[in-house]
Amino acid sequence: MKNTKITAIACYVGYVTQAIVLNLLPLFFVIFQNEYSISSAKLSFLIFLTFFVQIGIDLFVAWLGDKADLRIFSVLAHAMSATGLILLSLLPDIIDPFGGIIIAVVTYSVGSALLEVMINPLFDRLPQKEEKGFSFAHSFYCWGQMAVILLSALALGLLKNNWQPIPLCWSIIPTVNAIVLAFAPIPPKKDISSENAKNGASKRYFGKFSMLLFVIIMICAGAAEQGVAQWASYFAEKGLGTEKVIGDLLGPCTFALFMAIGRTLFSLFGSKINIQKALTVCAVSSAVCYAVIAFAPSDILSLAACALSGFAVSIMWPSTLDLASSTFYCGAAAFSILSVAGDIGCTLGPSVNGVVADIFAGTSFAANLSAKLGLTAEQLSIRLGFALNLLFPVIMALTLIYLSKKVLCIKDGK
Repeated sequence: MKNTKITAIACYVGYVTQAIVLNLLPLFFVIFQNEYSISSAKLSFLIFLTFFVQIGIDLFVAWLGDKADLRIFSVLAHAMSATGLILLSLLPDIIDPFGGIIIAVVTYSVGSALLEVMINPLFDRLPQKEEKGFSFAHSFYCWGQMAVILLSALALGLLKNNWQPIPLCWSIIPTVNAIVLAFAPIPPKKDISSENAKNGASKRYFGKFSMLLFVIIMICAGAAEQGVAQWASYFAEKGLGTEKVIGDLLGPCTFALFMAIGRTLFSLFGSKINIQKALTVCAVSSAVCYAVIAFAPSDILSLAACALSGFAVSIMWPSTLDLASSTFYCGAAAFSILSVAGDIGCTLGPSVNGVVADIFAGTSFAANLSAKLGLTAEQLSIRLGFALNLLFPVIMALTLIYLSKKVLCIKDGK
C-alpha cells in the first residue's frame, strides 16, 4: 500500500470541511433576522433541516453498507459541500431569501452527511487511526470550527456585516480536498478475522441491544454538543447585548477552543484512560455546564459555562466511536447507523432551544417571570431551552454506566 499520509491529511481536512458547513450558518442568524425578518422558529428549522437531511443520507449509506465506494462518495461529499456554500452566498439575493437558504442548506447537508459516514471508515482503515485514534482526527473539526468562527467574525467586522463573500471563500477548502481525494491512496477494507488474530482479541459484530445502547449514547452526545454550539453566538449577542464580532468570539469561538483542547489532550493521553469512564465524567460535567447556563444569575457566568461545556462535550462523539470500534467490528454500515443517531441528537438539541425560545418569548408568563429575574423575555426563553437540554447528558451518563455493567464486562470476560 502506498504511503497514506496524504490520505490522512485529506481526512483531517474533511473534518475541517464538516466544521465549515455545520458552523458557518449560525453566525448569520442575527443578520438573517435583521435583513430578511426570519424568526427564531425558522432559524431553528434550518438547524433541524441540516441534520434531518444528514439522517436521510446516513440511512441511505447504512442501506448500501460496505458496498459504498469510499473514494467516490468522499469526493462527492466535498463537491456537495462546496456547492452548498456557493449557493448560500448567491441564492438569498436572487430568489426568496428563506427559500434560497433552504436550497443551500439541503445541498451542503448532503455533503456533510457523506463526510461523516465516509471519512470515519476511511480514517479507520489508516495506520494513523491506530496511532492517534478518532479523538485526534475529530480535533480537526474543533480547530476548523474555531477558525470558521474567528475568521468569519473578523470578516463580518471588516465587511460591516456584508456576509455573502464569506461562504464563497470557505468553499475553496472542500473544492481542493475533493481533488486530493480523487487521487489519494485508499486502503482496502479490514479483514475482521485477521484483525482478531493479530490483536489476540475477539471483536464481535454489534448485537441489537448493544447497538441500541450506543445509539442512545450517540443521540445524547450530538444533542449535548450542538445544543450549545448552534446557539452560543445568539446567546452571547442577546444575553450580553454585545456586538456581532464580540458575541461570536465570546460564544462559539471559546466553545470551539475548549472542545479542540479537550480532543487534542485526549488524543495525546487518552490511551492511559478508560474510555467509558472518561465519557461518563464528560456527560456529568456537561450536565453541570447546562445547569449553570440555564440557572446562573449572571449572563457572564452562563457564557463561561458555554465555553467550558466545549471541554465537557469534546470527546463525546469521537470517543463513542472509538469505544464502539474497539469493542465491535465497525464497517461503513455501523458507522452510518451511529452517525444517524448522532445527527438525530444534533437535530434535537438545538431545535429544543429554538422552539422553546420562540414559544415562550412572546408569552405573558415569560414577560412576568423575566421582569422578576431582571432578564428580557428572549434571555429567559433561551435559558429555558438550555434547561431542557440538561436531560441529554444525564441520560448519556446513565446509559454509559449501564453499558459498562451489562455489555463491556461481557467482552472483558467478567
